[in-house]
This record gives sequence, structure tokens and C-alpha cells, in this order.
Amino acid sequence: MVVLATLTTALYACGGGGGGGASSSTTTPAAVVTTPTTPATSAVGPYNGTINDGTNNLDLTSFISQNNQYASYSGAGYSIYLGKINLKDNNITSALTDYSATSSNTIHLKAASIGSSTLSGALVPTTSISATDTYTAGVSNYHSNPYQIKLKFLTDSAIMGSSFQNLMGNYTAIDSGTGESLKFVITGAGVISGSDNKGCTYSGQATVSNGQSNIYELNNVSVSCANNNYIISNGLGVIANQATNIFLIFGDTNHAEGLILTKN
Repeated sequence: MVVLATLTTALYACGGGGGGGASSSTTTPAAVVTTPTTPATSAVGPYNGTINDGTNNLDLTSFISQNNQYASYSGAGYSIYLGKINLKDNNITSALTDYSATSSNTIHLKAASIGSSTLSGALVPTTSISATDTYTAGVSNYHSNPYQIKLKFLTDSAIMGSSFQNLMGNYTAIDSGTGESLKFVITGAGVISGSDNKGCTYSGQATVSNGQSNIYELNNVSVSCANNNYIISNGLGVIANQATNIFLIFGDTNHAEGLILTKN
């Protein structure tokens, strides 16, 4: 929900007078209108922009739920960031878990946790986010310099409303390069189940926020693969319903994944 700014109008009047029977007049200058910035209660929305690592500008796609769950992925299979946004007076802070890609293609990014970082910056509601991501702990020298993040709110995104009726359906995806395929089903209660052709299964639960956003929170996400010991347990993230595609970004303390699926 976007909190609309209020308008405060201040009127000033000046009076003048004369003596000796001369006429008097009052001059009223034009009204002065001020538009204070009203703090937003949520940064909800889809965003797209860049993250600069000091050398390169990498694409960054981010989603923020109504309850300020943050999930993003960057740079053609480069990394994933997950966390919870704290928002006060349009200032953003967040403790993020950072994940570095272990494999990626056009539909599926897998990543492993490499540490944590702190996000801090400013929100212009329904317009933009400018922030700095500072690495705080984990793999030595992963990124010693703060990353600069610039995001624009996607105003052309189809905000269809948070409803399981909008989300339910069958979804698939195929990467022609690797041959990987994904099949998912989302029920009318927001229950998610899926599998790939490499022996992995997925489950989770979507949560409707306040009915005004097409970005849902993901809870209790589990991933298990029959041919290895790779698992995600009790993962958190977001699912974004963008017209004919959905984006799922989720993870636990060890691993994270990003999926792009098409509705059948």
C-alpha cells in the first residue's frame, strides 16, 4: 500500500492603510503550496536496475513484498540476496544473506551462501531505491568495497492483486541450452509443488498480503534432490506474479534458488 502525500496550503495576507480619508486596499499574494514527503509504510513492488561492484554494472532484479520481504538476483546468474527490509522515514536498512551462483541457465539459478551484508539507502515511494550494500561477514575478501545499488520501480508491471485465484495454475519452463525442464503446480490455497528432470522436488506455501500487490511471500520452502544430498529446508522468499511469468526466489541459511516459470 502506498501512502499518499498530503498537501498543506499556507495562506498569507498583508494589509495596508492610509490616513486623511484616502482609500485603503489589501493585497493577498498567491497561495504557497508545500508537498511534504510522507513516509511510506512499505516498499512493496517489483524493481529493476543495477548493482555496481566497483568494476562492473550488473543487472539487478528485486522484489519486495507488502511485509518488506526482500529478494533479488543479479548479473545473469551472478548472485542472490535475501533479507527483511526495515523502513523508517523512507530510509531502508536490511541485514541480507548473500549467495553466490553455483549453476545457472535461463530459467534456474542455484547459489550457495557466502556470507552476509548490510543494505542501507533511501526509498522514493513507487519511484526508486538508492542503496549501498556492505559485506559484513563470510568468505574472506568476497567484496571488500561496498556495492552501489540503483533500482527503479517497475510502473509498467501488471499489478493484478494478491489473490490465489490469480496465482493458481500449471507452470513450466525449459532451458534449451542445458535441457533442464521444470514443472510446477500452484493450488487455489497457495500450495506450491514442483519438480525438475534432474530428480529434484519442490514444495512451499505462498502467502497473500493485503490484496493490493502481486508479490507474495514464500514460506516453508523445501527442496530435495534424489541424486545428491542437496536440500533447502524451511526456506523463505518471494513469488512475483508478472503477467504470464512468475519469479520464485527463496533460500535457507545454506542455499538459494531463483526460478522463472511460464503459466500454461
